[in-house]
Amino acid sequence: MKTQRSKFSLTWLLGVTAITLSLIGVAGYVSPTASFGAEPKSTPVETTLAAPTSPKTFTELPLLIPLAATTVPGANLAPPQPQEPEPVEPKLPPEPMTATIAFAGDVLLHTAVDNSARTSKGYNFVPLLSPISDWINGADVAICQLEVPLAPPGKPIRTYPIFAAPSQIIPGLAKTGWDGCATATNHSLDQGWDGVKTTVNALTANQMGNSGMALSASDAEAAQLYRLESGDQTLTIAHLSTSYGFNGFQLPKDKPWAVAKNNVKQITKRAKAARAAGADIVLLSVHYGPEYVTKPSSAQQDFVKAIAKTGEIDAFIGGHPHVVQPIAKVPGGVGGRGMWVAYSLGNLISNMTQPLRETGLVAYVHLVKDTDGARVAEMTWSVVTVDRHGGHKLYMIGAKSGKAGKLSATETASRYRAIKRIVGTAAAEQKRQPTPSGATLTVVPRSPTPSPSPPAPS
Repeated sequence: MKTQRSKFSLTWLLGVTAITLSLIGVAGYVSPTASFGAEPKSTPVETTLAAPTSPKTFTELPLLIPLAATTVPGANLAPPQPQEPEPVEPKLPPEPMTATIAFAGDVLLHTAVDNSARTSKGYNFVPLLSPISDWINGADVAICQLEVPLAPPGKPIRTYPIFAAPSQIIPGLAKTGWDGCATATNHSLDQGWDGVKTTVNALTANQMGNSGMALSASDAEAAQLYRLESGDQTLTIAHLSTSYGFNGFQLPKDKPWAVAKNNVKQITKRAKAARAAGADIVLLSVHYGPEYVTKPSSAQQDFVKAIAKTGEIDAFIGGHPHVVQPIAKVPGGVGGRGMWVAYSLGNLISNMTQPLRETGLVAYVHLVKDTDGARVAEMTWSVVTVDRHGGHKLYMIGAKSGKAGKLSATETASRYRAIKRIVGTAAAEQKRQPTPSGATLTVVPRSPTPSPSPPAPS
């Protein structure tokens, strides 16, 4: 009986095991030791178990045992492997954004210049300025030095020594490619507060930028911003303008901010505010230095060094001497990269005599913005001269430019050579008119847009 009970127990155990394996197999169980990917084994299990004599027999057992070994779809399939991520193209940095900013010397409207612009209906300065407009429109932003204030409404046109310019000079500049003006000069207060208001309002009404004069204390603290947009890239240029003084005229006691002065601390503060407002580049126009001297004075050089030391100004544009002075790159500047300086651009248009006073520079500040930020890449220059005997028309001249208006080829070559000697070799000459980058320019308003000023009396 012991032997028979043992055989029965074995039969019972195998039967239970087979049932269990069948059920687990149907559930899709896969042994932790199974080899994934191996062919499933489907050979039925053979058994010779004897049937027990117990009334409760397992007649179904031979049917269940083969079932336990039957392949169940998916039972031994390899588990799903992790999906490889779709390859992602690396995002390339944007192409560097480039721009060119043009600066020119003093717009000084003497009586003879006004007379050349005079028409039966008033004044038209476009014919005087337009011969160089391709060289101005070729820049992304063009900024002139407006030496003189406009005549307030009802006041007469006046010239040297206390100026009151025809209002038509502003649309004349705008129509020939100029986008804004530096307005802080020694003549800024020639017409007092009324002259400041008239000048700023006329520039604003003609969608031109302006820096130097201000209509409010908050206006004075704000640099003029020029925003260039190309695709999803933006380059914002801030412009500041200051002067050494105002020919003995005093700022209004209740408006000490009306015109900016050459104050390093104040310039630094305003440059920092401009960067906080989104400026990538800050450019500074300064009226300073002795007149008619082609070499910068020690005082000029000291002021330039002080500005460069602040690390807030990207390029420095000088004016007031009425003659050209050298272009150089001095230590310091933003990020310690050095600061380009045009010590003086001379005159753009005037009736001053002598070739050096009749000839000036257009300076081109070349900017780049990439993953390293925005910076001045270089400064280049071209020579501009006025034909006083040919209606005060402006001409760009070079080594072989030939005749210009009533100026002979010999005269233009002589003027060009004289300026080239003064400029020096630190900056390259811009021998061809620049090409715009294609960016869209927005002149960001500093003040509410006024109605256009009435024409100045003729």
